Amino acid sequence: MSTTHGQPGLSSDQRSTIRSTILSTRRTLEDELRRQLEKYGIYENKRLPLEDLTHLSAEDRHTRRTLDAAIERELESTEGDLQRSITNYVREATKTYLNRFVALKTIEVRGLVEETITERPEYGNRSYMHHTVAEIAGELTNAPDDGFGAALDLAYQEIGAEIRMIFEESEHTAIDLDAQVREEILDELDAIDDQAWESDEALGWVYQYFGEEEREEIDERVDEENYKIAGTDIATKTQLFTPRYIVEWMVDNSLGRLWLEMQGGRTNIADEDNCFYLAPLEESLIDRETKPVEEIKVLDPACGSGHMLFYAFDVLYQMYLEEGEVPERYIPREILRNNLYGVDIDSGAAQIAALSLYLKAKDQSPEVEIPQLNIVSADAVLINGERKEEILERAGSELEREILEQIWNSFGDIRELGSLVQVEDRIDEVLDEYREEFEETGQTQFTSGGGLTSQSTFVTRGEEESWDEIKSRLMQSVQNLAIEALEHNDPIEEMFAAEVGKTVELLDVLIGEYDTVVSNPPYLQSKKMGETLKGYVRDHYVGKYDVYGAFIERCLSFSSETGHVSMVTPENFMFLYYFRGLRKKLLNKSYFIEAAHLSRYGFEQQKDAYTIPFVLRGSAPTEGEPSRFYRMTPSVLV
Repeated sequence: MSTTHGQPGLSSDQRSTIRSTILSTRRTLEDELRRQLEKYGIYENKRLPLEDLTHLSAEDRHTRRTLDAAIERELESTEGDLQRSITNYVREATKTYLNRFVALKTIEVRGLVEETITERPEYGNRSYMHHTVAEIAGELTNAPDDGFGAALDLAYQEIGAEIRMIFEESEHTAIDLDAQVREEILDELDAIDDQAWESDEALGWVYQYFGEEEREEIDERVDEENYKIAGTDIATKTQLFTPRYIVEWMVDNSLGRLWLEMQGGRTNIADEDNCFYLAPLEESLIDRETKPVEEIKVLDPACGSGHMLFYAFDVLYQMYLEEGEVPERYIPREILRNNLYGVDIDSGAAQIAALSLYLKAKDQSPEVEIPQLNIVSADAVLINGERKEEILERAGSELEREILEQIWNSFGDIRELGSLVQVEDRIDEVLDEYREEFEETGQTQFTSGGGLTSQSTFVTRGEEESWDEIKSRLMQSVQNLAIEALEHNDPIEEMFAAEVGKTVELLDVLIGEYDTVVSNPPYLQSKKMGETLKGYVRDHYVGKYDVYGAFIERCLSFSSETGHVSMVTPENFMFLYYFRGLRKKLLNKSYFIEAAHLSRYGFEQQKDAYTIPFVLRGSAPTEGEPSRFYRMTPSVLV
């Protein structure tokens, strides 16, 4: 398998069709969800008491309690703004349903599930799955939707075991869509030609177009009202689709370079059919200690729809083939389990990223199960009070309790801060206390730097154990809490357990150390930030004048000392006065290996913007190590 360099993207007509379809189906879904919320006594800016809704059945009353739990979650992060909380719920539920339908369609066109959406004359203008339901359980066709809902459920069950992030039930799927509305949306998606859905780029454009109108509204508010971007608006405003060739250049010259430095003349990774853009200066290469491919970790801390990780999959695949230790049919499973990690504050983006990687793996090995995807959404909302105390009481040791306390303290604004949260520093402070207590007795072991990583070991309850063991116990405690909530029919407790579980998974990613970090981070100037984000960035980062500046520093902290960081950002950190502190830090603490200064060759959405993809190593250069910069900008602007 080659890295599929230069794969043709979608045509402008195909992108236009996807755009109009996504915008149309979003509006349809939002209208339907708001109409249904009114049935449950939830209006644009008020909620009727449940006891007043005598028309609701027992099942409907349970749904209302689930909706209340979801809105309470939003109220926690909107400082009690009910209207905004309901709007947030509608947007997230819309995103979840649309992602489900898009996922099913893209999986169906690849033949990975029986046709569920596409109708055929030979099946009586039903899909094959719908026809099968009618043949086996004909009584289901007496339902108002002719049994199509049962066919959808069968398809969801078939693929949901492997890609749970999209197909598991949640508060965002509590409402049953009207059958006619659902059919209208699926028909619109089905009208897009299969060739478009088969493209690697399709899901990225779905993600980009979903927020297009919302971004325009935010921009208008910024211009006309001096609106400061905060909360869930940050995820919407900062979405930006990275062109394929920039992705390839970044990954080839970081992950591909890493393998070249490990393998030297034993690898073909720099061949034109593999990492096309990898042509390093010979004197810039270092002798790097080899390690198994399965131990090489790649992170995108603001992964969006997963474009960077999607291409990194191809490069890793070639590395596995060259190493020859894993049978080829199992390579996709191992890549997703061991190598690729992604975080995003937008849960819908994380769903799309997980779907993209799942499809990539299944394209290569359709019959091999995918047990693990390391894509995490940084959108948890942790509620204080009695529920917090209950989960803390379940901690198996004082150290676990301290870690949970730090999660609460650090992740309070995670929906705005995402990967910028430096939770590992706070946990290191906890470990420092334990080190002082146990070090003299020789009862504890830490990494050489003293910090927490997934390989760290330390003493709890009198015996040595690893972070992985503590994480497993924390997750079991969360699962027990969820089971109890389900038994008590308490949606609020069940959702609370899920939120804590998400934070433990996120912590696991944030404390990792990565060989390659690749990212197109959010761009947002400090003057446009809300107070929470602005204050955190100001207090924790030198590159505080734009979110992307903070992300450059953060990406370096995720990287191992000799690892690579490859990013694409605006150009202005190279010369603006207020970035002088960041420049000094980068020049003193890291090594610029490659950079390509672009202008209109960059992003379609920013035709006049100047951007620069670059590759850093996380340690200062030795004497004589060269850097290479490509200038691809006109000398005079026209």
